[in-house]
Amino acid sequence: MTSTSYYYIGLVGAVLFAVKTLPQLWVTVRRETTDDISMSFLIIEIVSSLLLVVCALEDVHKNIPFLVSDGSSCFFTLILILVILKKRRFSKKRKLWIEQNKKEIEETNKSKRETT
Repeated sequence: MTSTSYYYIGLVGAVLFAVKTLPQLWVTVRRETTDDISMSFLIIEIVSSLLLVVCALEDVHKNIPFLVSDGSSCFFTLILILVILKKRRFSKKRKLWIEQNKKEIEETNKSKRETT
């Protein structure tokens, strides 16, 4: 690739890096809570970090700080996504478990009322 190509890849990455907080800001303002994390925020974070890493590969020795910071950002964002997906899966299982137990408790209470 030419240095111009690296320049434009870096520019796109920098722009995405600059706007990465907008989806999270929108969700936070709209829901008035910080409990939720926008998945689009995390996806933009990963894409921008990867583009900046590619841009930094033009001159590895000169751009080691960019490789470390953007590589780390990408890695930790990926971990955050995996944790969120795991929690969402656990949350669905927990809701199902609660519903199943709720029915069992209601049936037990109903049978107790019928026997008394």
